[in-house]
Amino acid sequence: MKKTLLVAGAVSFMTAALPMSGVFAETYGEAVVDQVRVSVSKVCNIRSGGTVDNPTYDGAEFSSTVTPGTLIGDDGQAWASGTPTTLHYNCNDVGGWKITAEGVNEYGDSSTVLVPSDSTNTPIATGTAKSGSVSNWAFKVSGTGAVGDYTSFANVPVSATVASSNDPVSEGTLTPEYRVWVSQEQEADTYTGYVKYILSSPL
Repeated sequence: MKKTLLVAGAVSFMTAALPMSGVFAETYGEAVVDQVRVSVSKVCNIRSGGTVDNPTYDGAEFSSTVTPGTLIGDDGQAWASGTPTTLHYNCNDVGGWKITAEGVNEYGDSSTVLVPSDSTNTPIATGTAKSGSVSNWAFKVSGTGAVGDYTSFANVPVSATVASSNDPVSEGTLTPEYRVWVSQEQEADTYTGYVKYILSSPL
């Protein structure tokens, strides 16, 4: 009987002690959490290595002096001065980007003709003729995201997307080229026009 009582007492003591050991095992403390955050700005840039003799523009310059009945550019006569100048651009907008081409005059107003110095003479309209009695000028582009309609010689647009992508671009390039057909009937004069390329985002 005495032995039985001792064992029972020991069991009772251990049972009472168990909950207390759980309490003493818990740990309390404080924490510090650092936050690291970087905000990346949207940047879209386009640039050209060419130089136009006009304070409004900074692209390439193409010029030639020719006789009537001459095709300049493409499979015709080479330009006397000016070679295709590559446009370089980057844009990190997740919504994509696009480049539009716009025919303009020397003042930046919309124009798709080559304007004569003498206002009484006939402007050269945009078009893809390479022969015939009507003079025409056209353009095309090649490079990153170039749109199919403008990878072959086409009319100079009032405004049209000539390259685009749904993704950001880090080292995009676009090379414009130009062609002019000067008919036998075209009056002697100097004819000038411009094409402006605009990078924008999102698509």
